[in-house]
Amino acid sequence: MKQIVRYKTKIPYEGYTWNRDKLIPNSGELKSDWLPDRAYLDFLNSARKLEKAKDKKEKKEIISEFTHQYGSLLPAEVRAKEKAKTKLKDLNTTITSFENASFNMLNLQRDYQAGLLEEVQKNIKVHFSSLFRVMAEVVDKKISFVFEMQTLDTALHYQFISALGTKNKLKICVMCGTVMEGKSNRLTCSDKCRTDKSLMNKKSKGRK
Repeated sequence: MKQIVRYKTKIPYEGYTWNRDKLIPNSGELKSDWLPDRAYLDFLNSARKLEKAKDKKEKKEIISEFTHQYGSLLPAEVRAKEKAKTKLKDLNTTITSFENASFNMLNLQRDYQAGLLEEVQKNIKVHFSSLFRVMAEVVDKKISFVFEMQTLDTALHYQFISALGTKNKLKICVMCGTVMEGKSNRLTCSDKCRTDKSLMNKKSKGRK
């Protein structure tokens, strides 16, 4: 049975500005779009970049890039009514909060791959307490479960654990280190990396 993660991003039209270690939304209206199915891959790649970041400036660039595309991870406001509006102050992002959420996903991936059941259970308990509701809808003439998420962090984590159970395993591109979905024999994430790998192999053979 198909499962759908449904979350509408909340992004200020005028973007965000850093105030010390806090990324603050600029004044203006919020735009809202459905979260793409593969957004969790962008989040995983942001987390991997953060692990390797050399300084605070580099961390801010990584967080800004993701937040400008998808919005704040942890909006404080959880709407009790459909018409309630998200306040701009609820969409602040700090370096620490983003790092904690992204590293949690990396740890979940590593614990899952290592078969550490207890650690996996602890991690998902943090992200799936009561931050979503489940409905059944007919999609493409079939009944599907729709999970409506109230925070971006929860939506990304649900996308991620749903992907863990599929045939397309999460893999790391051998050329650039990007996290990707793919079959067991897939080694690169893009045409560019595929070409670079082919050139590298040809050079390697030429040296023999």
